This record gives sequence, C-alpha cells and structure tokens, in this order.
Amino acid sequence: MTPSAGPTSADSLSAPSAQSSGRVTMSHMRDANRRMLFDFLRTFDGSKAIVWDGDLTKQFTLIAGFSELKEHGVARMFPLKAGQAAPQCDVEHVLYMTRTSTDRVRAIIDNVRGVRQDDRRRHHAVFVPDSSTLCRHKLKEAGVHERLESVKELAIRFYSTDADVATLLAPRSLPTLLTRADWSPLHEVALALDQLETVFGQATRVHYMGDWAKKTVELLGKKREQDAIARGHEQTTANQIPLIDDIIVIDRWIDPLTPLITQLTYEGLIDELFGIRYGTALFPKDRFFQKNQEKTSSSAAAAADNKTKKVALTSSDDLFTELRNLNFNAVGLTLSKHIKYLSEQTEERHKAITVRECKEFVKRLPELEVARDAAGLHTTIAELIKESTTSKSFLDTIQCEQEILNCLETERPMPYIEEAIAKGEPFIKVLRLICMHSLVSDGLKAKVLDQYRRELLQSYGHEYADTLVQVQRAGLIRERGEAGSRGIPLTYLSISRAGQTAAFPALNKAFRLLVSDVNEKSPNDASYVYSGYAPLTVRLCQYWLNPGWRSPAVADPMKRVPGATGVVQRATDIGPGRSVADGIKRSVLVFFIGGVTYAEISALRFLSSKDENYEFLIASTHILNGDSMLTSLNDE
Repeated sequence: MTPSAGPTSADSLSAPSAQSSGRVTMSHMRDANRRMLFDFLRTFDGSKAIVWDGDLTKQFTLIAGFSELKEHGVARMFPLKAGQAAPQCDVEHVLYMTRTSTDRVRAIIDNVRGVRQDDRRRHHAVFVPDSSTLCRHKLKEAGVHERLESVKELAIRFYSTDADVATLLAPRSLPTLLTRADWSPLHEVALALDQLETVFGQATRVHYMGDWAKKTVELLGKKREQDAIARGHEQTTANQIPLIDDIIVIDRWIDPLTPLITQLTYEGLIDELFGIRYGTALFPKDRFFQKNQEKTSSSAAAAADNKTKKVALTSSDDLFTELRNLNFNAVGLTLSKHIKYLSEQTEERHKAITVRECKEFVKRLPELEVARDAAGLHTTIAELIKESTTSKSFLDTIQCEQEILNCLETERPMPYIEEAIAKGEPFIKVLRLICMHSLVSDGLKAKVLDQYRRELLQSYGHEYADTLVQVQRAGLIRERGEAGSRGIPLTYLSISRAGQTAAFPALNKAFRLLVSDVNEKSPNDASYVYSGYAPLTVRLCQYWLNPGWRSPAVADPMKRVPGATGVVQRATDIGPGRSVADGIKRSVLVFFIGGVTYAEISALRFLSSKDENYEFLIASTHILNGDSMLTSLNDE
C-alpha cells in the first residue's frame, strides 16, 4: 500500500486572470475543483470504477456530471455499502471515494475483504478532503492495507452552490464545535480559506469577529508561514493580484439568535418548509402540471419516486434569481408582472405581418416557452408556500417570535409556547421558540426554565432530556445570571461573558436590529428579510462597509458584540487587485463559521446592490435554518 496525495498543487488551483473585467464569482472555485478532480483521475492509467460514499456523490454533482467523468476514464459507478464485497466490473482501477469517517472506513474494509484472490484490479482508498491517522490505522488494523494499491487524498474543500455562494458542506462542524468543545473544524476552515486564496489570490486584509473566527485567522496565518518556509523563494499567492480584496470571518455564535427566527424570503421559506440540499428542493409532484406524464409503474419504488418533484434552485433560473431574495409578500406581485409580460410577448404573434416578423417571433418561441415553464413552476411553489404561511399555526408562530423579539415576556413563560406544548406541536418548533426566549431575555429565570423543562418532558417524553442538555451546553437555553445552567457548563461563552453583556435589548439599541417601518415590497433596509428584524451578522457587514469597524462613530456598538474583533493586514508589494473604476466593484468574501441562513445571504446581496464600491461573496461551513441547527445538536 502506498500512501499518497492527489494533485492539489498550485497548478490545479491556479488563479484566474485578475484582469477580467467581469464580476468575480464562485465559478472560479468550481473550475479549480474540476481541474483538480480531472487531474486526479488522470493519475490512474486505464479504466476506472468509482465506489461512492452516498453523500459525496451528491456533493460531486456540483462539480461534474457522469458524462464528464466518463471522458476521464470512469466506466462505472457504485454506492459504497457496508457488508458487501467490491462490485464486479471489468476495469483496471477501483476507487473507493469517501469522506473521512470511521463508518465509511468500515465499509471500505468490507468491500476490500470481499475481493477474490485472483482479482487483477488495483484498489485505492480516496479520502475527501483529507485522510486521518485513525482512518489509516483502521485500514491497517483490519489487514486490508495489503490489498490496497494506495491510500490517497483529494483535497476538494469548497463546493460552489451558486454564483456568489460556496460552502464546505460540513453541517457537523457546528455540533463538533459546540457540544464536544472540539475546535478541530477550525483547522479545516483555515485549510479551506488557504485553498480559496490559492484560487483568488491572497486578500489584502482578513477581518475576524468572534473567538472561532480569531482562532481560524491565526491558524491561516501559521499555515501561510509554514508554506512560505517550505517554498522558499518560489512564487506564492502573495505575488498574485488578488481578485478578493478583503475577507471577513464571522463566528456564527456571536449571533445564534438569527437562525432560530423564521426566514421570510422566498428562498428562505422554501428551505424552512421543504429543505434545500445541494441546490435542489423536493416538492409534492402531484401539484405540478406534467407536460409529458410518465406511464404509471406498478413498482412501489417508482410510486415513491413519483410523489416528489426535484427542482433546481440556482441562478441558472432567471426567474428564481429575481424571486429568491424577495420578502414573500412581494413574490405574488412580481410573478403577476412576469406572467403579464409573457402574455404580452405571446400576443405579439398577432402583430407579425411580414415574413421577417413571423420568422423573428418563431426564433423567440423556445425562450418564451422556457420562461412560461419557469413561471408555472414558481407559481406552484408560491402557492405551496402560501398554504403554509396563511395557516393559523404559522401565523401564531410568527406572532410569538415578534413578541419575543420585542421583549414582551421576559419574566414568565410565553403563553403561546405553553399552548404549543399542550397541543403536541413538533418538538423542534417548540424548542426553537424556547431558545429564542432564553437568548432575547439574557437567560430564563429559574422557575421559568423549570416550567419549560417539566412541560417538555411530560409532553414529549424523557428521551428528549439529553437534547435539552446539549442545547444548554451550546448556550441556547440557560438560567439567567449563570455561566452555565444547573451544572451544565457552556462550551463557548461568547453569548454572555464577564464584563461584556450580549443582552438582546442592548444589541438591538446599538445596531437597530428591530425596524418598525420596514418596506417588504420595496425595501430600503436589510431587515426586510425577516419583516422587521436585521441579523446582527448583516448589520456588522453593513457597518464594515460604512463607516468601518474602527470608526469612532461605531465604537460603542462594537463593544457590545461578544467575542474578539480584529484585522490582519497582509504584507504585499502589489497593492489592491482591482479598481472600482469603470463600474467594477471590489469583492469581499464573508465566511461564516457554523453556518449561514438563506435570509442572511439575501440580506448581504441587498447590501451589495446598494453599495457602489463593494460586493459580497458568501462562504460558510454550511447553510442552515433553526430546525437543522437544533437537530444537528440533538444528533450529536
């Protein structure tokens, strides 16, 4: 067995030209990933079969399709499953591609153990993005390392999910940081940022907000120093003209409140109600008109597949791009205008008199048909969302959230929360509201906390007791005035630390988080994404743009933000990479450690649209909402 790494050098990750006159987009990252993947596959001469970790298969669809893999020698693909032998196929190489996980290693062991003695194929374990000492030890301990030709690494870290968004697709990072008090994910983030700068060039400045962010920037600096020593006088990204001028690293846990609040943008509500994964969402198929209805299959599997419709939700859909960042109250009007425009364009056929005019109209028919299909698709999705948002349960939940944010009940349990518990509403829904109540109230009074806990366990069962412990360890629920809660220490004290209050009323006053006169249909403030609430993370980015974090004008508000704040100025001889002349904005990468919501992404896009000099690119460990955040803590 030969341990080795894949081709992840600067050649595969070479930066694009900084002289490009267009927008800087995350497509540069996707292109770099494709080069890295294809270069990696070329290191295996001959035909290849890939045995995929299931989740990794979905992630790699963001990089390349099977037809492109076939062009690089991939003849077959199979799912990686425990308890089965390596699949039989006529190829020269079998690649077991998986994330770094002991569970996946056990599946590789089962597959390799099942290989026949006369099998001439060469077998390789490929870990994405890195292997670990434990994983290698497990392979050796199981005695399969002799059957493996090599153990390799394919250091693909970022996945571009849209033109301005990329994530590590690492939802386990948050519970690892919080409930296990294990900061190893910060090392992964630092490696990812280092890789991103290999593609885009080294940013002039790196700003950080929060303790996780500070530690990550320190790790990034150490990585840069080690690489500089290793390379000596070779060319580095410090000598490349950067496409990204500044990086802002933000710690999710300086603002744990925002993900708990119901998102009210079009894309945010799709995620809240249906879930978005890898840029797609599943909807009830019977609600959509099918132009080419497939023949009914008698198999149960086919019947199950026919229950849902997978819809791609990316900027390749022009109408979705127009709708995604709107408050849902503005979606109906926008759809109506779009449908009216299509109707007017279709009627143009009656005005076509000459042969030339008829020919021009026929040329436009495919474009009009695509636009009409998109209008029908999003009208149906909007109808599905509206069915939920007009329900009494949804409206009552939004009303309760507004009452919590306005601090109407800080000394006793919220009546709606107690009512929801009594009705047996979903546990996660109730837990979100209790966490909100605790965070906004700067902790719950002892008797209120006891009452919530007692009612939860009585209604939902004592099997949820551990969930409450994990949520308390994360600091989302705690007793007022205590660093921990009933002997349960907080793993990260950014929410409330000695001499530095993070009480919501103080933050609201300092940053104007609650806005009473928000215009949802024609917004003039980023708070429209939550119909009157501006995420603290977004306000911080807004203050960074103007007047700047170090400005005396925001000195007092900045003191209210929990956690460390600072900036690292990089040494460079080349100056800023791109000028704001000729309408070219400078690019700023905002990286969220611990997750970002779609509503926050929409708010940052809003800030970019209003600023003349800068535009934001967004990156994160993952994209989350209140349900997924709390569920991940529970799973831990």
